[in-house]
Amino acid sequence: MSRKQRRWLVGIVAFVAGVSFVVFWIWRRPAESAALQRMAPDDRALLFQRTYDATRTLCDAARTDDALHERCASWAEFLLDFPECDAACREFATSQAPRAPSR
Repeated sequence: MSRKQRRWLVGIVAFVAGVSFVVFWIWRRPAESAALQRMAPDDRALLFQRTYDATRTLCDAARTDDALHERCASWAEFLLDFPECDAACREFATSQAPRAPSR
């Protein structure tokens, strides 16, 4: 296999993997949102508060430890699925977006 063919194959594999990841992510998100909607409101509110508090604690730690930032961003994104996530919650969650890799 020539070098050009290998590059072509690697490109196709990377593209297919990327598309598969996006499709999986899009498919998974509505399932989580639907599961939260089916919860009893009091249970969901309690879960939201615990998740919100834990996410804030984690994200505070991520300010001084970049190794935690990806997890912080993921948890913060999950907060957006809760109906209880008000404007302040949404502002916090969106401010935790993944950082661009440093060079």
